[in-house]
Amino acid sequence: MEFILNLLLLFLWSIVIFLLYKKYGICENMFSPLNLYLYANVIGIIIFCFFINNVQSINYKPPYFKESNIDWDVALITIFLYFISSLITYLTLYFFRYKPLYIKKYRNLNLTKNFKFLFLFFSIFYISIIFKNINALLPLNYLSLNKFRYELSHGYIVVFNIFGFSLFNLVFLFLFKKLNLSFRWKLIFFFATIFWFLLFLLNNARGPFIFGILFSLSILPGLSFLEIIKKIKNYFIDKKLAISVISIFIIIFFYQWYSNNFRAQEGVFYELILQRMDNFIASYIAISHNTGGFRLENLIYPLIYLIPRNIFPEKPFPINGILSEKVLGVNLLGDEAWSVNFGIAAESFYISYGLFIVLSSIFIALSVYYYRKILSKIITNQKISFVDFVIIVNLYIYPFGILMGGFLTPSTGNLIIILMLKLFINLVKNISKRSVLR
Repeated sequence: MEFILNLLLLFLWSIVIFLLYKKYGICENMFSPLNLYLYANVIGIIIFCFFINNVQSINYKPPYFKESNIDWDVALITIFLYFISSLITYLTLYFFRYKPLYIKKYRNLNLTKNFKFLFLFFSIFYISIIFKNINALLPLNYLSLNKFRYELSHGYIVVFNIFGFSLFNLVFLFLFKKLNLSFRWKLIFFFATIFWFLLFLLNNARGPFIFGILFSLSILPGLSFLEIIKKIKNYFIDKKLAISVISIFIIIFFYQWYSNNFRAQEGVFYELILQRMDNFIASYIAISHNTGGFRLENLIYPLIYLIPRNIFPEKPFPINGILSEKVLGVNLLGDEAWSVNFGIAAESFYISYGLFIVLSSIFIALSVYYYRKILSKIITNQKISFVDFVIIVNLYIYPFGILMGGFLTPSTGNLIIILMLKLFINLVKNISKRSVLR
């Protein structure tokens, strides 16, 4: 009976994802944040199908999953939380009357003067970080890279996460020729790109490179599933479609090469991907450890994560770090730079026995909604302001990030900081306008 109930919930979860795709995803760019969120859900459904059917022939289980028998009640709770999350996301988008963002042909984008100055400033800032740690470049072994990453995370990780990832994505817009730049700025972009890529390489992170390419593809016109189906039916492949296919192959080869050489991971591409998508089974494992409760003190973590722990010793730890310690039996709380992501279901169950899933899912929908709103403004005005660009880049991976890593993370804190910065800038502008009028 429990097996049937789990399959039924998986079927209902599949229906909700199909409705989201049919109503919104199929009309949008195939690399939009909503579609990335839907892809992750589809993978989760497939993984749970293998999991509850106990298929052993595919390497899909996390390395820390040791149990041979499935606790059907825990599996039911886990799948139910993911199903409810997708349903609430769908209902929220429907309530806000979300319309898919269809990008038509547009001119190249222009950077504001403030944007150029800040890009140059942060590029010099990060180049100085690399030269300060030049010893990590020479051996290029795993231990040296981890040491560099440790130093980077304790000194500059906040600025790196908020602005570095966003500005690195700008490089791919430059490579895709969507930016109007003078020859001088093209040279600056070229040399800055080299150092920025080294920085991300040394920081032991594949995500910025991959999501940078996907973000650039996501604002190319004519890349919705409907458009692609029409072109394939007419045996027509245009430049944008060819660029997308080539980019996907670059991502696959880069992911495979980087995982084997810099992450010391082995396996074919699909196995490496599933190792990074094991958050769904990790949620099951965390819930099976009976970690549920009402721990509302963790709600303030995204608001105060910037405060150093030596100043605020009572600062709550990130939930993924706490769950890593409970599940893996290893004390990871001394190093907040590393922990296993256990997914939105485990986070919600840990905080409030699953009730927190409602708020998290609403934020997934709101992030998709405001991403569309800000990006349409940029495309219409043909200008990119620094704050708006940082917001949309952070919002781009936010729905995917909440599903896979939870809501109470530094990513949420980053968005809060950026929005406060935007409100401050708007306040200063309004005050200056009033003074001029007087």
